[in-house]
Amino acid sequence: MKKILAIDDHEEILSIIKTKLSRSGFEVEILSDSMLAMEKVRQFKPDLVLLDIMMPKITGFEICEELKSTPEFKDVRVVFLTAKDMDFARKKAQELNADGFIAKPFSPKELLSFIEDLIGRGDE
Repeated sequence: MKKILAIDDHEEILSIIKTKLSRSGFEVEILSDSMLAMEKVRQFKPDLVLLDIMMPKITGFEICEELKSTPEFKDVRVVFLTAKDMDFARKKAQELNADGFIAKPFSPKELLSFIEDLIGRGDE
């Protein structure tokens, strides 16, 4: 079963993500405190991390940079979910070697399709 960690400071978005992806066969963990991101990654060992960009304390960009620079996690897929300025955010995501970018608001179906294209189905 593929593992996905979603990190966002909006609980309602996390709830939607967890419900949709869990029902589609993924093992999903959610986290609203960006300060605990790397600890959670070490513990859960996800195949993919969904990251909001603008969070208090540590931004999604900073988490992505740390993931991609840590040998143990450099191959973890990272997809940004954000309402931030599209051009700037897309450029920065590319610079950080992120694997994707989905603009908020997004449909759960669109998110599922994007993830399946990137890492396969949850029950594989």
